[in-house]
Amino acid sequence: MKASVLDKNGRMLHDRLRVDTPKKVTPRQLVGLIAGLIPTLPRFDRVSVGFPGVVRNGVVLTAPNLGTDRFHRFNLARALERRLGKPVRVENDADVQGLAVVKGKGVEMVITLGTGFGSSIFIVELFSCSVKYKFASSHFSRIFCSSVEELWPEEEWLD
Repeated sequence: MKASVLDKNGRMLHDRLRVDTPKKVTPRQLVGLIAGLIPTLPRFDRVSVGFPGVVRNGVVLTAPNLGTDRFHRFNLARALERRLGKPVRVENDADVQGLAVVKGKGVEMVITLGTGFGSSIFIVELFSCSVKYKFASSHFSRIFCSSVEELWPEEEWLD
């Protein structure tokens, strides 16, 4: 797990902090690990979290590398807001990274490699969808978004 503080232009104001994530981390432990990084960081106004799984409205739906059974339907954003006393947004990690680097022109794809494979597709300033793949299994999950389906009908997607 990594943390830093950015200015309004996205420049780091502090060296990146890093702690190992325990193999079978629980949601409560994860919140504690994040909170434990805060005292050494400069003052900040809000928190953005990139989480390795499918996240909707701050709620974890899947966590392939951390344990979906433990994290499914865990409202990570709310738990962090309560613990840190700051507004928090939690999104998929590839989506967060993509939002930081895309130019908003044409079709842009961001790929993340780590314990799994993550990607996000951005189409002309419109966030569209993310696709997750866990190398440790043959499970492949697709998330269809209306803007993508309009461009590429579902029957054209590869199974």
